[in-house]
Amino acid sequence: MAVSYMKLTDDNGTIYSFPPSIFLKSQKISVNSSIQKLLYAHGGREIADGYLQPRQIILEGSLYADSLAAFETKKRALVQAILKGGKLAISNDTVSRYISVRLIDYDPDMEYQTFDNISISLIAEFPFWEDLTETTQTEVVTGNDSFVVDTTGADDLILPVIEVDADQSVDVPSIKMYNYNDGGLAFEYNDARMFAGDIVIFDSRLGTVFKNGVDAMVNFNPPYFIRLQPGSNTIYYEGAAATVRIKYRKVYV
Repeated sequence: MAVSYMKLTDDNGTIYSFPPSIFLKSQKISVNSSIQKLLYAHGGREIADGYLQPRQIILEGSLYADSLAAFETKKRALVQAILKGGKLAISNDTVSRYISVRLIDYDPDMEYQTFDNISISLIAEFPFWEDLTETTQTEVVTGNDSFVVDTTGADDLILPVIEVDADQSVDVPSIKMYNYNDGGLAFEYNDARMFAGDIVIFDSRLGTVFKNGVDAMVNFNPPYFIRLQPGSNTIYYEGAAATVRIKYRKVYV
């Protein structure tokens, strides 16, 4: 049997490891839904987008120690960790995934001096679990080219970070990219000052474009960020020779 453990890593990299007596009880998901009733007909029609809502995660269990001092230390460590929030990770010998959470409710029963039954409610604004380790796929393109990004195993759409590095000793004044397997929506980046040695980063999740660390959204048109579908994705690149890096984490319900 796989033995699972949970930990919470805050924005400063401080790690809190939950004791085995605290477990994940519930992680319900819901989709946006609005049913419009039909007139003079049975049933209705869904008019919402069907995307997932923020996700509530409930941890339950007990906290205990052999002495009052030890119990107080354990309790303070738990409270301080959940107040900060961060990346909640679950790992075992099969998977290692995390989800970003913050506290919405903490309910200790406070019945015993060295023992507490507790319930912790967390909210995940981005409702998917993600791989702990980021995948980076590097492609050296010599001009107009295509390559495949395989995200088999993911449950839903992935919003990657795409880096175009003009490291092939030529300027890259124009870039066009699209995913053939996601409807063929294309973006273009036109920058006459994209010289050899420059790097432009398209962050699909944050909706940002930076060249050499400076906001370059003005050169991005139309504003369609590339998405990766679960499975095989054929990415087309049009432009001068460069190195393209696709960075992503698979997502799971």
